[in-house]
Amino acid sequence: MSKRPSHLRPIMIISLILSAVVLFSSWDNKWLYLIFTLGWGALFGLFHQLSKKGSTIGFLATFIFISLLAGGLIRYFSTSPMVSLMLSGIEFFNLGMAGMLILGLMQVAQGIVLKHRGDMLAGVMIILSMVFLLSQWGWLRTYSFPKPKGPLEVGSTSVEVNIGEEAFTKKKGDRRKLMVQLWYPAEGAKQFPLEPFKGLDRIQTNSRFKAPVARRGKYPIILYSAGAGGSRYDNMTQFEELASHGYLIMSIEHPFLNDVIYEDGRRIPAYSMDSLEREGTIDEYVREVIHGIRVKDLIALKNQLIAGAIPLSKSLKDHIDVHSIGVMGWSIGGSAAIEACLKDEDIHVAANLDGWDWMGKMDSVHGTKTLLYLKSDISDLQSWKVFGTGMSLSLIHKRDSLQKQHEAFLVSDNKLDVYSYRFTQAYHSNFRDHGLLRVSRLGEVSPERCNQQVSRMLLTFFDRYLKRKNVVLPETSDEEITIELRPS
Repeated sequence: MSKRPSHLRPIMIISLILSAVVLFSSWDNKWLYLIFTLGWGALFGLFHQLSKKGSTIGFLATFIFISLLAGGLIRYFSTSPMVSLMLSGIEFFNLGMAGMLILGLMQVAQGIVLKHRGDMLAGVMIILSMVFLLSQWGWLRTYSFPKPKGPLEVGSTSVEVNIGEEAFTKKKGDRRKLMVQLWYPAEGAKQFPLEPFKGLDRIQTNSRFKAPVARRGKYPIILYSAGAGGSRYDNMTQFEELASHGYLIMSIEHPFLNDVIYEDGRRIPAYSMDSLEREGTIDEYVREVIHGIRVKDLIALKNQLIAGAIPLSKSLKDHIDVHSIGVMGWSIGGSAAIEACLKDEDIHVAANLDGWDWMGKMDSVHGTKTLLYLKSDISDLQSWKVFGTGMSLSLIHKRDSLQKQHEAFLVSDNKLDVYSYRFTQAYHSNFRDHGLLRVSRLGEVSPERCNQQVSRMLLTFFDRYLKRKNVVLPETSDEEITIELRPS
């Protein structure tokens, strides 16, 4: 057996250990990104130092080190809102992993030439770990959203809606302008450009920008509230599915609560809880501001719709039914949708995508309401702490108390018909498109399967209670979905 340089022995051992960590880890904790970055980054920094200046292996080591370091740090510090930033982190990982594959092949070749089984084993482990990671994340150069199953094409446009005085700024006369994205039934849409997902051209959607409205009567309206760290595009696959079946979706980005970018390029960044002035306790602030202003925005947008004050095209105005309005949202946006429905006399149908309810018990409900809750499988408070919500444990306990009050209220009020379903092995981000893109922590459930189930249940729910169709939501639990509440 040929002699191998002695300095490669510790490098080979470290590479074997790191490869094993990747192969036998669930890879859903952001700490692993730092381990991955710092461990292999240090390893190939060492490679670079030990290799001859200007050598192929030295160049490759530098390339991998920079790629993994950039990817790991971007992915670690992008804790939520900017999908484009998280995808950029993953792109750097892709470059680093490509370099790793080349290095693995080189190490296998070296083992064959030197007839050293240790080198061959190290190379094979590196290659296997890279194949595993690529199977989890994909190259993400392009991604195509699932095709809507409805008979209609889908159009999309956006509009700014002035709803009154701005509560977040001290300057007198400042106006609160919601950025609203619309998805609607369209026809003759193929010659129009695709509406990109959050401006990312590499993610292929099914929505055509400013396509003609389909002339098939009047369409019910669904208002959507984006969650904390979310955007108006977060549930685009559900929006496209609903629009293809004859609904108009109006998705709101809430200024100062979401990172809002207007069509002319103006940007209002989302404020953190620490950067906003507030009085009272943190839970009161969440309820009154972060949650409460979303509720007010939904109701204000609904009022503008009914008054005909939103600057929509004539073709859109002619084909919407302002007397058939539902609301929905993800996370705290879902909680806001429920409260807006309970408080407002014009809204009778609401869907909450895995949002905890901050409202507790309500004194009164305006009319008969039908509510849909789709929940993740996270029930342990420490799991939410680990999930990285940025909340203190005391705030999580307070929220849990409010949630229990609200659930008791739901079953005690005879004006409410409530559906509540829990998705087995699903996490919070499985209920928006981040699940399909795999840029957030996910449960063990298939992201594609969970997305299909959410779309199907939302369509069935709104078909039954907005369009009055004779369709039925799941009546029995199965391996994927557990029924917690259902109207008797």
